[in-house]
Amino acid sequence: MKRVLAILALLFPMFIKAATCDYSKLNEYNKLSSNVDYEVTRDNNSNRYKITIMNLYNNMYVKYKGVAYTSNSNNEAVINGIDEGENLSIMLYAPLSDCDPYLKTINVSTQYYNRMYNDSRCIKYRTILNICKYEYLSYKATDSLLSSAIKNYENSYKEPEEVIEEIKEKTFLESLEDFMISWGVQIILVLLSSIVTISIFKVKYRKVKHGI
Repeated sequence: MKRVLAILALLFPMFIKAATCDYSKLNEYNKLSSNVDYEVTRDNNSNRYKITIMNLYNNMYVKYKGVAYTSNSNNEAVINGIDEGENLSIMLYAPLSDCDPYLKTINVSTQYYNRMYNDSRCIKYRTILNICKYEYLSYKATDSLLSSAIKNYENSYKEPEEVIEEIKEKTFLESLEDFMISWGVQIILVLLSSIVTISIFKVKYRKVKHGI
């Protein structure tokens, strides 16, 4: 019996909290949370990023790695010193004591600065290889990675060679051979036909001449 009473005593504040939660106010914060946005800015001197969470109206705040960041006069919360290549899960909360204050999670990723972007080897491959095309990447660009990308591309692609047909002047015999191949049969038929016709004509002429 004492154990049951102890459990009820622990759960009682939760029941009270649920009963007193102002759901209209909670719904208002849920609507406001849809307008919350973020901006990622890189500090070129430190090579680190600044994450600015914007539109934190009505005292909404965020938490990252257990640290709370409240909004300033511009309704923004700023998280500094973020390394490149980080994947952040930033929790958004409402200033509610009687309701569950959690609203949503904002996922932010910081890219790597591409230190190979201005490499002289990239000039030829500026529009071809991603490591030469983009100043910021989702992976860390290195000298060996650039060399491998260029090598793989050159091994997989070769410029098609231009085929130039050599124009060779034909000799008289070659021209005669081509002519005979094209017209030889027709010429032979004409000659045979002419010989037969002439032979028949000679026979008839001889008969007429001798009165046969």
